[in-house]
Amino acid sequence: MADSEGEFLEHIMTGLANEQGPVVAVIDERFDGQTDTQIVQTLLSDSTLQSVKIIRLVSLIRRAEVEQDTPSVRMHYVTKPIRLHALHHALSNAIADEPMATQDAQPVPSAPTLSGHILLGEDNPVNQEIALLMLQSMGCTVTVAQNGREVIEHAQRSHYDVILMDCQMPEMDGFEATTRIREWERHESRAPMPIIALTAHATPGDQEQCLAKGMSDYISKPFSMGQLHTVLTTWLPPRPITQTQESLASSQPSLRPSLPSTSAACSDSDSAFIVDQNAWKSITGLQRPGKPDVLAKILSLYLADSHDVVATLRQGMADENAQVVSQAAHSLRSRSAMLGAVSLSKLCRQLEDLSRQGQFKKAESLVAPLTEAFAHASQIFQAELERRPT
Repeated sequence: MADSEGEFLEHIMTGLANEQGPVVAVIDERFDGQTDTQIVQTLLSDSTLQSVKIIRLVSLIRRAEVEQDTPSVRMHYVTKPIRLHALHHALSNAIADEPMATQDAQPVPSAPTLSGHILLGEDNPVNQEIALLMLQSMGCTVTVAQNGREVIEHAQRSHYDVILMDCQMPEMDGFEATTRIREWERHESRAPMPIIALTAHATPGDQEQCLAKGMSDYISKPFSMGQLHTVLTTWLPPRPITQTQESLASSQPSLRPSLPSTSAACSDSDSAFIVDQNAWKSITGLQRPGKPDVLAKILSLYLADSHDVVATLRQGMADENAQVVSQAAHSLRSRSAMLGAVSLSKLCRQLEDLSRQGQFKKAESLVAPLTEAFAHASQIFQAELERRPT
């Protein structure tokens, strides 16, 4: 323990001089009257301290900010309030010299690694199915709720180890549902269940809103299985790995069907629209022997009702109904991003923002390219469906 920066660095130097094992610096975001960033920069910039591993204890509201500001393979993060599982996980990785999972390189567990009962609040059928498959692959049991009201009903009937709460749902959004759950828990003198926000944004403003409403953590969409696993590790106990599971994990062959590795375009006229098929790998990685083709199922779900979503969006624009347009654009954006429809997702985001601001004249110019981008993505998804064995 150290009460000042000088004492802290002295302990670090003593630990290095003793050479009795790895030195791990655990730094709280409020320390010695200065920002933790200053201390971290001191550790990162001093060549004599390059072997020191760093664990930062940060609040939910600052997590994304500090990860962006000071990226380093030596850095590990624990979100406050601190939980034993999260701190143990960070310490284990630091001592083992394993970097925290990054957005570009996420390890996908080949055998169930977590244990817990999850309540998933998600109305989008594509996102719902992907999250369900991911959670089940990790070893979790899952109950699905279609909107905020259903989430509240389930939470009041049964205990859940974690609630995954989509922020934008019909009838009642995730923010309002979280507020009501927290009020009920206080009234009933119950321990708060961890609520993890599933948000399409990760801006400081969104994080502040999540924290203000009583959410415990967040993950931004689209997310990979590795990213979801990293967040859940903070809140769930690990599942004991049996010898049989270890044997299965080491001997299990790759189950991912071959996929094109480049972004796809269908013709010269729509070559500006991007569909990154690398995004499909997080879905095909969930395939299990003897089970139906998971990618084919997800693509079919997308094509089944997305045309109706686009039609709703267009009608909302004609009626200048901001709520209808923003909800339809949000729904289409979220599912399209999960399947790598990059151009379509960006257009949906722009249209969603403009409709919320009531700027329908500016938004009108986006409707035609959005419709074209949707047709392009749908054509690629349909072609992949036809290519895959039935």
